[in-house]
Order: sequence, then structure tokens, then C-alpha cells
Amino acid sequence: MTAIASSMNLARAILSTLFLALPVWVAAEQANTLTGQVLAVGSSFGNLETDIPIDKLSIELGESFSVSCNGRTVTAVSSGDYADVHSGEWLGIENGSGNLQLAISFGDASAGLGCNTGDTVTITF
Repeated sequence: MTAIASSMNLARAILSTLFLALPVWVAAEQANTLTGQVLAVGSSFGNLETDIPIDKLSIELGESFSVSCNGRTVTAVSSGDYADVHSGEWLGIENGSGNLQLAISFGDASAGLGCNTGDTVTITF
């Protein structure tokens, strides 16, 4: 009988842990966080091509969002064109595939964020 009681206590502990984890997941969902991967790094300026669909980034042009990769976080601006930001500023722009491209105006985004092909990027808006 003690083996059954022990198994039931273990099951309750596991279920309690799962239910405690649920609000954390819901909070992350509500915080407008997207996670994706870097598919490619541009050879000229180190622009980061991601697999994050631009239509999932529900912010207006000119609004800021955070980008995190490998322990570094920067603030970028949603932009329609590289000329919309000043030299050295981070921007997010739609690439030819409809995904988010991260760049630094006249800079190397890959080096600036320490991010390479295959790395995970997290966008918070």
C-alpha cells in the first residue's frame, strides 16, 4: 500500500509542477515574445536573416523592440528602409522572404550581437 501512496504523491508533485509552470508560459505569450533562428548572415554588413515572419511582429513602423541573442540584447526600430534610421542604429526590416532581417545602419549586425547562422534570436515587443 505504501508503494501506491508513494506513486500517488509523486504524480501529485509532477502535476503541481506542471500547473505552476503554466502561468510562466502564459506570461511569456502575453509579453509579445517571438523566438526564431538566424538562417543566414549577410557577407557585406553581417545582416541577420531570421525565420521570424514579419507579420508576427505586430508593431508599427518606427516602434522599438528588443533583440536578444547569445546573452546580448539590443534595441532595434521597425523600419521600412535603411535610410529611416541614423548611422549605427539597429533596425528590423522585412526581407525578400517576408521574414525579419536585423541590421545596423552602416555596421555589422552579426558582430554587434555576437550572433551567427543557427543561433536563436528572441524578439520582445
